[in-house]
Amino acid sequence: MAANDKVLEDKLTSLIKTTKKAESKAEAASQERARAAIKQIKDGLAAAKKKTDKKFKDNWVQMGKDRANADQALAAATKKTERRTRQACRS
Repeated sequence: MAANDKVLEDKLTSLIKTTKKAESKAEAASQERARAAIKQIKDGLAAAKKKTDKKFKDNWVQMGKDRANADQALAAATKKTERRTRQACRS
């Protein structure tokens, strides 16, 4: 998601630069509306990210804990399997 945010941010920034370069006196009002629309999109994306982060924070924290527990269980199971394999080889 962060990569998508970065791509959108870069595209919008590029669009603003292009818009500013293409500006002429006759198009000034139109260009200003375009910049305002782009700013509104950027602000909306930032607000949506903030809302999503707040909404899913607890889920992400729990997923991290679950992942840590799974990693520990896998490590314990691997050690147990290795120990049994060594014992079987000795017999």
